[in-house]
Amino acid sequence: MTTDTLEQCVKKYNLRYYKYDEFNKIEEIGGGLAGKVYKANWKQNGKCLVLKSFSLDNVKEIIYEIKLYHKVNINDVMIKFYGISKTDSVTTEHDLVKSIL
Repeated sequence: MTTDTLEQCVKKYNLRYYKYDEFNKIEEIGGGLAGKVYKANWKQNGKCLVLKSFSLDNVKEIIYEIKLYHKVNINDVMIKFYGISKTDSVTTEHDLVKSIL
């Protein structure tokens, strides 16, 4: 794995940042060691999508996932990776980055 920073990864893959308040009806649907998974609605168009949370303490995992999603999008598989969002509040999980699928 390269030593990309999160910011370099965002630029390299032309990712969009979305404000966390652009989503509503956020409901936890699962999770694991890497983070939690949420179902949410996109306020702008009503689309149902998945938010996956990562702690900023684990930037390598975030970058790894972004690279995987990028490969999937290039190959036109069913998962569509829209971009990332960051929560405004600090919690016990520290700042969270959400990947938006």
